[in-house]
Order: sequence, then structure tokens, then C-alpha cells
Amino acid sequence: MKSMNLFAPEPTNMDNIPDIPTGEGGGFSRIAPVTMRTLFRVGAKPENYNSIGIEPETNAPPDGLFEYETWGDNWTAFYFEAVEQAQAFCDSLPKMTTNDGSRQFPHRAEMVWYMSYPAAEVLNYENLDQLLERGEFVTDSNTIITSFRSKKIRHIFHLISLPSMVSAVARWAEVGVDIPKYDLSELVSSREYSDEEFGRLCGGAEGNWKTSALSLQRDALWAALGEENGSAYVVAGKGGKYATTSTNLDTILSRAVYSDWPQPIWCRVIQVADPHKNAQYEGEDADGNVQIRHRRVSVVSEIFDDEEEAIAAALKDAEENGGQLSPRLMGAESLASLDTTEYPELPKAYADAGISAVDLLADLKDQNGKPPAIAARALGVSADDVEAWRKFLGE
Repeated sequence: MKSMNLFAPEPTNMDNIPDIPTGEGGGFSRIAPVTMRTLFRVGAKPENYNSIGIEPETNAPPDGLFEYETWGDNWTAFYFEAVEQAQAFCDSLPKMTTNDGSRQFPHRAEMVWYMSYPAAEVLNYENLDQLLERGEFVTDSNTIITSFRSKKIRHIFHLISLPSMVSAVARWAEVGVDIPKYDLSELVSSREYSDEEFGRLCGGAEGNWKTSALSLQRDALWAALGEENGSAYVVAGKGGKYATTSTNLDTILSRAVYSDWPQPIWCRVIQVADPHKNAQYEGEDADGNVQIRHRRVSVVSEIFDDEEEAIAAALKDAEENGGQLSPRLMGAESLASLDTTEYPELPKAYADAGISAVDLLADLKDQNGKPPAIAARALGVSADDVEAWRKFLGE
């Protein structure tokens, strides 16, 4: 059983597993202790919610509010844990009016994944200053949990966020089959996506999404987990044509997808573009040049056993891909710089052999639970070395 105890899947023994694309995900990633919740979001303008006495910024929130975020000057997202509270808030708001004033329509609640992680705990950054500007917590709620009928947004959950999460959890939990990373490398670019490209990747608004590139990749992933229905996304107990019959997929859906995580879990998070044309807009870079921007979606692409494993991955990423390390890991832009007053000295046996700190961390992981003297003998280092590095890692 894995140390995070998110769930304990039953072992599988399946034959004739189909080939699955072996893409590595692509794009810059962050490693952080992530919390995932399933919440109900209601978006509203200040003029609407102020009219009924709601002023969250001055401690007058709606009943049952979990969190709220302001998006620009004229839109606020309210998050509720219970759908009944979200719907009651919708019912209390005056109807919205279209820009041309031709019709009115009610507010509605959306079921979303609410991902959050503390900015100060992120181990690696693409741009530290930009990340810290976002506040104490980095959040993302761009994954709306929806049915296949929502042609404009169904691809975000069904073809991007959900299969990436399922792949990450299945690989972490070692379900007994070879599960590769879900390949989202074509969505890490800031370029413009044509309708044809959107159709090829996601099926398009009117096209058959089941024959799209990402859908076929999801089908193969589902099959590796023992699920023959590539459209399944509902837990087994609820029944219906979209209910899974796979024990592995059902366990992942019920305990990792549709349930709140009981504690933060160290994850690799990548940001990908929503390739739908309605999610693209023109913006300016730091030099004032016009560039295409997208609504970004944060997805979990990898799960780590613990902070020690996450630190090792962050150090390896910094060495291979660049980027900025967190203040805690600052000074480790190269592994050689780990030999500082802030870090334990690399054991002489490792330094003389040219073995990196990444390998030392992996070796220490193999010696978890063993007394320092025994671990030191196995690694060819001193007991003081083992104790110093374990103290640094918080063990």
C-alpha cells in the first residue's frame, strides 16, 4: 500500500493489453503538495450579488460559502461544498441579462475540480515572481465536471484532466500493469489552434469526439485498466451506460477523482492549453509583442510517495530542464552547489565517484526505516552522513 493511503487498489492480472502512446506530457511542470476538492461554482457580477446584500470582501458572504475569487473587476466566482447551497445562492440572485438586453437567464452552479497548493511550498518554478504574485495559494478551477453533451467544454474534463489524473494515480498505485503517462504534449504550446486541429485532437464541437486523437489514447488507457467502455466515467455503484465495470478504474474514480483528498499529496502539475477557439485570445508579452494566449488548465501528471521523492524529482528537473528552484532548494541550480552551508555535504564516496545528490536521495529512500549505521554500511557512507541528510529531509 502506498504511503499516502489515497486508496489501495486490488491487484490485476490482465492479458493482451493494447499499446498505449508513450508521450511524456511535455511543458514546464511544478512539483507541489496539492489538495483537490470537488466544489460547486457560481459566477456572478457584483451588481447582481450586491443587490441582495452579498459582499464577500466585507465579511458578508452567502450561506455555505467555501471560498471566492475575483476575476477582473466585474466577475466573482463563489465556491460551495454542497450543491444545495450553491443552488440556493443561484435562486437568490437576480437574473443576468444578455449584452443586447434581448433576454434574461438564471445563474447556474457548475461542478468543478478545485486544485490548490501553497505558493511557498512549490519546489520548482518557471517564473518565481509571477507565481508569488498570485497570492498565498495557487488555485485552478478550470476543469468543469460535465457530461458529453457539453460540446464546448466536455474535452477539458473527459480528454484532458480526467485521463491525466487516472494515469497518474494508476502509475503511482502500481495497479499491476504498465501504465504510461497520458500524452498532452500537443497542448503545451501558446500557439493558435485551428478548428481542424481542435477536431483532430478533441473531435470538435460537431465532430465525433470518440475518434479524436486524445479519445483514442484514453480508450487505450481505460483498456489497460480493464475497462472496455472508453466512455466510462461514472463509478460502478451509480449504474448506467457510462458506469465503469473495472475495479481499478472504479477505485480511482471513487477515491481520487470524485472525492476530496484528505490531505495534500505531492504531485507534478502541468499547465496545458484549452485548444477550443473560444478559449483563445490575444495578449502581450513582456516586450509588448502580441501573442496568442489560452485559457490554461492545470492537470496532475505524476504523484510522488512523499516529499523526499518530490525533492529528488525537482532537483533532477532543475539539472535537466532549468527553471528556478524554491527558496528552500535555492542554491541547487546545479547539483554541485548542494555542497553549501544550507545543505548537508555530499558524502565523500559519492563526490569522489561523481555520483549526484539525486542518486543519493534515491539510495536513502531504499534505506527508509533502517538504523543510520545499517543504512550507512549499505551505502558506503558514514552514519553521520545518513543522519544529516535525513534531518534535512525532515525524517
